[in-house]
Amino acid sequence: FMMQYYAYILMFVVFDVMAIFLYAWGNALLELPKSATLPIIGFLAIMFAAMAFALHQSGRRSIW
Repeated sequence: FMMQYYAYILMFVVFDVMAIFLYAWGNALLELPKSATLPIIGFLAIMFAAMAFALHQSGRRSIW
């Protein structure tokens, strides 16, 4: 495949992983204690950092 689409593939994978974990967490939210919110916030921070990196890379056409 063409390397110019690498950033978009990375964003797609990150979004899919986020959706899977958020769906599972959302289904169990009512049974979880309040302290279970902190790990999901950390997870989202890591995932959004990966998404921001992919968006940054997609704007740098010189590396492709």
